[in-house]
Amino acid sequence: MSNTWKHRPPCLVYLAIFNPSLATTSRDRESALAAEDQICLFYSPTTASLDEKARQVGLATALINFTRGGHKVIEYLEDGLQNSILRNVLIRSWEAFKLFHKGIEHIRKTQSIEAARRVLEEFYAGFLPRIDFGTLDLLDAFDGIQFASLPKTSYLQVSSLIQLLKSTFPVLQHPILLWHDHLVWNGLADFETLKPLYTYMTDPETGRVYDGIVNQVKHKGEPVIATRRVSLKTARSSGRTLLKSARRGGKFSGYLVGPTNPGTVGAIELKNVFLGTTDKVEHHLIVYQYEEECTLVVPVPVSSPNKADITKGEFYARLATFLDNHLKTLVNVLADGWASARNLGEFADQHFRYFYYNSMNLAFKTSIGSYKSTVLTADLVQCLNSMHDTFVGETERGHNAVNEMCVKSAVTDSWVVGRRSGSRELYLVFPKSDMGLVDVDDEVKKFTMAYFSDILQ
Repeated sequence: MSNTWKHRPPCLVYLAIFNPSLATTSRDRESALAAEDQICLFYSPTTASLDEKARQVGLATALINFTRGGHKVIEYLEDGLQNSILRNVLIRSWEAFKLFHKGIEHIRKTQSIEAARRVLEEFYAGFLPRIDFGTLDLLDAFDGIQFASLPKTSYLQVSSLIQLLKSTFPVLQHPILLWHDHLVWNGLADFETLKPLYTYMTDPETGRVYDGIVNQVKHKGEPVIATRRVSLKTARSSGRTLLKSARRGGKFSGYLVGPTNPGTVGAIELKNVFLGTTDKVEHHLIVYQYEEECTLVVPVPVSSPNKADITKGEFYARLATFLDNHLKTLVNVLADGWASARNLGEFADQHFRYFYYNSMNLAFKTSIGSYKSTVLTADLVQCLNSMHDTFVGETERGHNAVNEMCVKSAVTDSWVVGRRSGSRELYLVFPKSDMGLVDVDDEVKKFTMAYFSDILQ
């Protein structure tokens, strides 16, 4: 690889979505090219020639057939981009597509294969430009759920409100409550079902442009929820910002998905999404936000016996009054509870640079970037990426021998530690260059005993 390429950040060269079963047997070259184009449902860049599409799709098909025979393909990737992270970004894009459209086969059966091609192009034309392949890190690799840390008394008040909501509005049996980008309550069957919807609602890009789901009711260019971290290389605003904003008035309250005028007379246009881990089930979606602090997301199965209620304007007016009355109190409860829980872990967040992820419930927690003192340099982010990629590679090969790694950065002299225990991963960064390996091990033990003693021993 030339020096010119070494200094260029990773970028997308092409992306192909194809189905070999759509191919027809052809002998002459023109027919063969047409056959390759027929099995290709989407190709980016869209300006690529037929020859280029056929070459890349043909190569990918050959590699798939080769690996089915038990052969392994060893890929060489530059240090700037890990295979596990890139793969997860592609999976996330596909999960987002299925959230809105269920899948290609569904579109083909209900409409046509040409409609599937058109929908794929429309979706990825908006999705791909949002991916910065040069800045992917652990946040992209895990794409987890940020849980709200609240004391038991606060959760009891949340639970009480949820039960009251479900009894008052029987059609709303699967409510999801967010405090900014933190999950407070999940009313769906599991976290895997929740993940695509949570990712969509907390994506800082959601709401910036019209996507056919979210109402354009907030200020122009303003996201639905703007607090989610998108990179480990940049600092986020202090948690106290959340507390201050909860006390201010004059913030947006209303339906993000639903009627912009709850008093509308007549039928309401419903927006739909598809949820589920295996067979995607169609749901109507209702999203209400109170003063930009609390967001209630409620999927309603289209098969719900009471779904006729949500087609009427008076239902939304009654629901908005109910939520305004009850969320007014709950916002203060969440702010106080969140502040209380955060104070307990503030020392760790200020003095340790850590990243924790649990693949069982998709929970992640990190102090990296929470304060200016915990922002990481590019080489340390890259080191974390490489460690995670090694853990993933060991798991895919059926090995579990590597459960802990310790590396010293040649650039910053910082120590980086990665530890894996079952479904959990913990990464720690120690910026002190004068520490020895024994000192690092002692610090890791102190940290895990103080903050993760019940899960990482």
